[in-house]
Amino acid sequence: MANWIRISLLAGALSGGLIVLAMPKPDFGYVAYLCLVPGLTLLPGPGRYRALLIGGAAGVVSCAGKVYWIAETLANYGGLSFAVGAFTTALLTVYLSLYIVAFFLLVSRFDPASALFPWVCASAWVTLEWLQGHLLTGFPWMLLGYSQHQMLPILQIARICGVYGVSFLIV
Repeated sequence: MANWIRISLLAGALSGGLIVLAMPKPDFGYVAYLCLVPGLTLLPGPGRYRALLIGGAAGVVSCAGKVYWIAETLANYGGLSFAVGAFTTALLTVYLSLYIVAFFLLVSRFDPASALFPWVCASAWVTLEWLQGHLLTGFPWMLLGYSQHQMLPILQIARICGVYGVSFLIV
């Protein structure tokens, strides 16, 4: 495996891990401001393949860290076997990962040196979070803005823009 592939997967997994650490259960909300940096730093690279690798690794790690509990819940309270619950959770993880893959693929089309790049990233992220919350019955859990639940000065924007405004500010 080429070295740049390993580094891309590692950067994506690091971004995904930081997203999980920023969420309310681990509760390191300040990490949210850095979570996309490892993946975005490596985006300028060999074609869209690098963005796909980074997004895939970030998506699988972050989404698995956000929905890990669903398999046990389906087994304990849904009457499913643990194997079926784990398979269902894996499918949900892959589905939710597609939004993060789409984010990295979208922003890889823009020049990171441009002054508009942060705005493009924030807009793309929030648009994809909104789609995740509304498409196919929606799944609005564990959006990036939720990581700021203890940061009262940051949360003030939620009164005007909701959780999506907080996510925009973070990204």
